[in-house]
Amino acid sequence: IPYIKGISEKISRILQSFNIRVAHKPMITLRQLLTNIKDKDKPRNRQGAVYKINCSDCHAFYIGETSRNLTTRLTEHKRATRKGDVNNHITEHHRLTNHAIDWDSAQCLTFSTNYFQR
Repeated sequence: IPYIKGISEKISRILQSFNIRVAHKPMITLRQLLTNIKDKDKPRNRQGAVYKINCSDCHAFYIGETSRNLTTRLTEHKRATRKGDVNNHITEHHRLTNHAIDWDSAQCLTFSTNYFQR
């Protein structure tokens, strides 16, 4: 049974009178605390994102999807904009309008590791 300080000892004493021995198990093990410590709360670290990037100077926005994490994809968009990659829609908007891209407000709209759901 799960170990709960104070309660587990009382249960053990009661069951011992019926000649029943109790084995206690910790509620959370050290292994559970130390494994899979990847921060799942930060949306930019999750894979399979559908995301939105806004223009700082107008109401235009770009919606994209990636199977990788959003931080990696945003870095690629920034590099493409800096290098003037004509195959990148964000770069094209920046080049044609000279508007700034609001990278800090980039947000994840949803997540899915299934390609057809993104």
